[in-house]
Amino acid sequence: MQSKVNFVDRLQAEYSALPGSEQRVADAILSDPAEVCVLTASELSERAGVSNSTVTRLVHRIGLENYDALRRQARLLLAIDDMDGQPGLGLGL
Repeated sequence: MQSKVNFVDRLQAEYSALPGSEQRVADAILSDPAEVCVLTASELSERAGVSNSTVTRLVHRIGLENYDALRRQARLLLAIDDMDGQPGLGLGL
């Protein structure tokens, strides 16, 4: 069963407590959560202007094992959004 708290909710909840570099990663993710499905960790780190390890730290901070787990959750949420019209990532796809 899918957790009711997804990575977008977690990022928003943790945002104010994040260090500046992790906030830049969160900003990049929150600006287009669906892009997590296709971006590698390196591409996300480049987009945010931070190191790969900063992306990894943020992923761990929101309770995920690794970046691939984040991508899987994003894909699942998009599939839920697409299948039943319920807000997966809130993108209305």
